[in-house]
Amino acid sequence: MQLDVYWITLLALLPAVVLLLGRKIIIRPFVRIQTRWRKVDTEEKSDPCSELEPEEPHSHDDETWRFRRAFLSVYLLVMSSEWLSGPYLYTHLRDDEALPESVVIGLYATAYTSAAVSATATGFLADRYGRRRAGIAQCGIHSLACLSVIFGGDYLPVLFVGRVLAGTALTMLWTVFESWMVTEWNSRGMEKDGEDGGLAVHGGLVHQLTPWKDGRIWALTFVTCCFEGTTFLIMYFWPSVLKNAHVAILAKRNLDNTDALPYGVIFATFMAAMILGVLLFNAFSRRGVPPVWLLMAGVMLANLSLFLLAILGAEVALFAAFLLFEVANGLYVPSMAYLRGLIVNEKSRTGIYGLMRIPLFIFVILALGITAEGSRFKRLVFASASICLLLAVISLLIGFAKTNGGPKEPVYRKTGNHEIFAEEEPEGTEKDGKLDASNGGV
Repeated sequence: MQLDVYWITLLALLPAVVLLLGRKIIIRPFVRIQTRWRKVDTEEKSDPCSELEPEEPHSHDDETWRFRRAFLSVYLLVMSSEWLSGPYLYTHLRDDEALPESVVIGLYATAYTSAAVSATATGFLADRYGRRRAGIAQCGIHSLACLSVIFGGDYLPVLFVGRVLAGTALTMLWTVFESWMVTEWNSRGMEKDGEDGGLAVHGGLVHQLTPWKDGRIWALTFVTCCFEGTTFLIMYFWPSVLKNAHVAILAKRNLDNTDALPYGVIFATFMAAMILGVLLFNAFSRRGVPPVWLLMAGVMLANLSLFLLAILGAEVALFAAFLLFEVANGLYVPSMAYLRGLIVNEKSRTGIYGLMRIPLFIFVILALGITAEGSRFKRLVFASASICLLLAVISLLIGFAKTNGGPKEPVYRKTGNHEIFAEEEPEGTEKDGKLDASNGGV
């Protein structure tokens, strides 16, 4: 009966996600028909000179939609490959191959060490030789890493080589595709369109800054280290945490451990919760809430979920805390993507993205290096991660505090039926040393 909770949660979240995601797709044809009828009605009532007006907005909207569809069709496949293999890797190595916990930790640490080392080179090579080629290379490297797990069995040399490839592919996954999308979006001149928040960057108006001299880059790097490091730890710990809680409940009821946890269902539920977080980002950003505030909200929500994971022990309560963390993750990802697209220099974008993740991988390696078995230790890890996220919020408050002469984040302006980004008001209207909710506090 306890396992029914996972199915019920998935069946409750999935229709909501499908309806919210598909609402625009369903309504779009009717909106186009209504727009055409309005256009015909306007042409009948307008002067002959108005017929000569260009129809650029419509072609621009069509080009934007085609770009989004082309990018997301590839990006979702690549991300699905990573996220589908992630939750099963630990159970495959630990249960199916019967590898010791220390060996499994070593394999994970090898992957993140490879990711940290490759981050110093892959990004700049992608900037030099092409981000599209780097994306194709990432797909091939990740495929080889997956094949090493499938055919490697318990042969450690093959597994370790596969983890080295997986770490390199992971670095490229989180840097190449996002930087290519932002650059291509800007080069096509689509930053003028702000109607839909789906791609999170909204065209990424980029200020030409000297990298690492801007305090916001350091703040975002620290937040990336704390939040995404915690995310990787969650990916590593959640199967064992839920499994131990499930076994404890069965032991209290004097029942045999015959039912295995439905890891696929649980992971699908996590992804549905994350999509809800992304939809929350879209809803709030369309109403003018700055991404920096949404980023803070996501970090604070994750902090709450980690605190609950540190003090709770029941299986259902732990599952709910994990869901809360995934909602926070959904808020975090587009907010961070927007702010990185705004701040990081265009020419060295992929390289800077890679360097920003080096502290993250070092954080994960150190955390895995001190990993031990037992629920008490895992609670200590969650509590420590919660403290790290509190420090991340403080770094955001400091890094995004206003300074005289500093670059300004664009704000939402209403132009006709579209929301667009415009430059911030002159410096004389600012209030030094404060975070301003109207412009993202930059």
